[in-house]
Amino acid sequence: MANLLPAQSHRKLHRLEVARFVFAGSLIALLVAIFALLSLVPAVFALKFGTRPAVTTPAAPTDIAADRASIQSTESLANQMGSLVVATTTPVSAIMVALSDRPVGIVINHISYNAGAKGIGQIVLTGSAKDPSQINAYQDALLQDSHFMSASVPVDALVGAASGQFAMTVTGHF
Repeated sequence: MANLLPAQSHRKLHRLEVARFVFAGSLIALLVAIFALLSLVPAVFALKFGTRPAVTTPAAPTDIAADRASIQSTESLANQMGSLVVATTTPVSAIMVALSDRPVGIVINHISYNAGAKGIGQIVLTGSAKDPSQINAYQDALLQDSHFMSASVPVDALVGAASGQFAMTVTGHF
């Protein structure tokens, strides 16, 4: 197909088409901006003229006996849970000290911890040894350690039970 328009007219029409596309693009951008502004207007009105929450004053206590009972039950629950809160990290450190005091030849198979009254806890170490003198040496080492108040072993483990099994009870403030 041949171009019937002269080159100068063709350039003029091309400029008009480009101007038309720029104008249409600017109108679209203007409409998007107006829409964005209109979508923010309700939020501005809600912040400016919205209802504010009413400030309420606390009601006067009507049932003092029920409040006292609630406080007493909370205090007793806190006292019961106190031993758990106090004993969260110290039993672990006491067990670590008891294991570090263990002489060569002692094998610990089971460890149990019981929280006692007034902060005195009890650790039961169950294990085995090749010789009863090793059990006695372990007991002496635990008694020498300042972390523990007492370390007791049943007599049959020290007298010479053939299996070498023992259960040692260690008490202290943990």
